Amino acid sequence: MNYLVIQYISKTLVFVLYLLCLSVLSIKPLLAHEYKEYQVFNAHIHGVGELFVAIENDQLYLNISAPSESFLGFEHQASTQLEHSILDKTKAFLQQAKNIVTLEGGNCSVVVHELESTLFDQNIKDNHTHDPNHQATESSHSEITINSHYLCQNAAQLRSIKLALFSRFTELERLKAVVIDDHGQHSRIIDRDNPILIIK
Repeated sequence: MNYLVIQYISKTLVFVLYLLCLSVLSIKPLLAHEYKEYQVFNAHIHGVGELFVAIENDQLYLNISAPSESFLGFEHQASTQLEHSILDKTKAFLQQAKNIVTLEGGNCSVVVHELESTLFDQNIKDNHTHDPNHQATESSHSEITINSHYLCQNAAQLRSIKLALFSRFTELERLKAVVIDDHGQHSRIIDRDNPILIIK
């Protein structure tokens, strides 16, 4: 069996088992930062990301991960004035949940919205001065992950999730989406031509 297929199946099974444990043990709702260990790529492909959607009772959890190049145009640590500017503007844009998705139905309100990336964590600006001895490593990989947790008044009425990222980030071509809800697991491809994930 293809190695990437094995990785994808393994990751999906881990995610499903975690949600089952969450339900059986009746522990507190899964917050965005509590399921970050399941954001493992089955492959690092520029322009291709992943979307995980979990719906439990009236809780909606979204996890989007994609190579940093899809958002920034580069994956190395920002070193120039231009790269710092791109990084700052991209981070500011992604910090607004309304810029990421549009939910149809369910009457959901965002509770937690977080970004994760080593580029954000290590973005030491120092007045945006450039170190002439710094060498960007184009071969190094980095990702940007978006975690969102919504509380819905009626999650059963959630009909679709429209991805707004495609209109802003032209390097992002498609997302491999997996939805886990009361009806089981569903998967499909979301792209700029078909940016809407149908739930019902």
